[in-house]
Amino acid sequence: FYITINPTDVYNPIVKFLAGSEIDIDDMLLNKVPDFWGQSILVARNPTVTVKFFNLYIKSFLSAILGFDKSKGTAVEGILGHVKAYYGCVK
Repeated sequence: FYITINPTDVYNPIVKFLAGSEIDIDDMLLNKVPDFWGQSILVARNPTVTVKFFNLYIKSFLSAILGFDKSKGTAVEGILGHVKAYYGCVK
């Protein structure tokens, strides 16, 4: 089967955190989630932050969901079972 991962950066508070903003995760109410326009401006002004965000999400997915640790070159059974291979591309 196939899985498509498309982490959105304009709604995710982690992008704001990576850009240097203080975020209280324990007090994350719906009205404190970054708004689309404010986050879009942040993303446009800080393209490096979005690259870090994407890299963090993909590495976390590979490790937590697929069970693959690139730094160790090992794979354990992840949530989806033992993965024989994965392929990814970035546009």
